[in-house]
Amino acid sequence: MEYFSFTRFLLLLLLFISSELWAQTSCSDQLILAQRRYDSGLLDEIPALLEPCIANGFTREEKSNAYKLLIQTYLFSDQPEKADKVMLAFLKEFPEYALLPNDQKEFVNLYNTYRTEPIMRIEAGLGVSTTHVLVKEYFGVNNILGESPSYSSGFGANGEISFVDNLFSNFDGAMGISFSYLTFSYSNTPFPFTNTSATQSNIYLGLPLSMRYNKELIGVKWFVKIGVEPVYLISSNIDISRSRTNVQDPIAGKVDMLKQQRTYDIRPLISLGANVRLGKAKLQFSVGAKFGLVDPMISNQRYSNTDLIQKYYYIPDSYFVNQVFFNAAYVFSIYKPKKIR
Repeated sequence: MEYFSFTRFLLLLLLFISSELWAQTSCSDQLILAQRRYDSGLLDEIPALLEPCIANGFTREEKSNAYKLLIQTYLFSDQPEKADKVMLAFLKEFPEYALLPNDQKEFVNLYNTYRTEPIMRIEAGLGVSTTHVLVKEYFGVNNILGESPSYSSGFGANGEISFVDNLFSNFDGAMGISFSYLTFSYSNTPFPFTNTSATQSNIYLGLPLSMRYNKELIGVKWFVKIGVEPVYLISSNIDISRSRTNVQDPIAGKVDMLKQQRTYDIRPLISLGANVRLGKAKLQFSVGAKFGLVDPMISNQRYSNTDLIQKYYYIPDSYFVNQVFFNAAYVFSIYKPKKIR
């Protein structure tokens, strides 16, 4: 009984595969026959040959060719309403279609009467960054002129989801939401017998707003982006240690810096990027910089953490946080084909 059921399953599977192959082969033959009819001027037979297979039976490439042939047929048969109906169905199924050099003039003219550009793009990306501190004013527990505080850039990560729409001509507008994880290091020798070192890490949420200018050069679609990103600080911690001469174990700990810092910044941004197509995927790569305008330290909170001062000999400086980044994004295009003239 089990053998019979398995055999019946195999027979049904073979019949299904055979029917699918037959249908595909049959529709392929129909497309060849329809093309011959078109070349011979026998236009009346073409819709009956193609329409059943457009619903189910063609490969994707064959379906595209069938749509185009059917549109040409209706145009030459002086049936513009039917040609429009098929063109709209074609653009809904193949929204990213790009005109080819061998497309017939009548097809191109009809295609150009439709809105074929995406109405919106969604870009979801991740990237890496380096943080660069520009010091406004130094502070210290000893004579600051005798100290040698220094900062070094640290690596971080960032992500962004943006909604992009065309404003006019080659200019796009974009708005989105972002996160960034930034780090930088600090080192100082407040006294000859001790050294303080620290790594600060901050996490921000942002609302980037930007405008882009797009230009195609040497076959690549480039863009320049300028804008501004208001950010909100949601976490700030410093891993800090102080070593002492002739003492093996340093004093070390982790301190929450959030209460001593302003939770906002406004960062102008600029970047250069390119859009690339890899197979069916649209990818975007960009490199750029963001510049901090707000000193994160609250002046009247600078000395509020006595542990930082007495235990680690550390007083936060006034500075600006700048960022250099590289991002890669996946581009989702949203289309809504529409007759425009």
